[in-house]
Amino acid sequence: MEIAKIVLEYLKALAWPVITVVLAVTFKSDVKQLLRRLRGVRAGGAELDFEERAREERVAAQEEASETDQEAGAVSAREDSAPILLALAEVADASPEAAVLGAWRVLEQKILFAAYAALGWDPDRPPPRRYTARMLIDELSRAGLDQRAVRSMLRMSDLRNRAAHEEGTVTPEGAQEFAIACDGWIHVLDGFMTGIHLSADLDGESHDLPGERS
Repeated sequence: MEIAKIVLEYLKALAWPVITVVLAVTFKSDVKQLLRRLRGVRAGGAELDFEERAREERVAAQEEASETDQEAGAVSAREDSAPILLALAEVADASPEAAVLGAWRVLEQKILFAAYAALGWDPDRPPPRRYTARMLIDELSRAGLDQRAVRSMLRMSDLRNRAAHEEGTVTPEGAQEFAIACDGWIHVLDGFMTGIHLSADLDGESHDLPGERS
């Protein structure tokens, strides 16, 4: 009798695992479809989030760019990068992640050029030490770059990292928004550098710029 009770309890303990296995085997194809849908929902949410955030940065960049003085130097410098960003926006349909990484690379180069201008570095020499894009943006913030631009470019750096490391988070539309935002901030940085050069000419002393490293 005691043995029967033990066997009965053992069978009760096995009941749910066995039922689970049977159901999983029976409805294997349905379970696979459900998992695919769940993955799709998660990816779709990430894609929408990236696209929405990229759109917000694009709006901020375009608004800031429209307020930037249309100095000749700023316009001509921006014209050099605009065709590249336009081409990257068109590539977005085929490879949105590549478009984001390429657009960020163009903006990153402009950030470096702006840091050279703001910090008085010798343009014929490499930076005094290795800088990340975020470090350079912080330097530009201390040198007087508009804080809206600083915050937006830092957020765009985060978006770039998501595109690089989180597969399936970038839609073609999100990549296009990102590339257009890069174009806007490049225009703002060109205007910022033009202002620095004009101030240096007026002061006659480029080393008096704010944010200079000793």
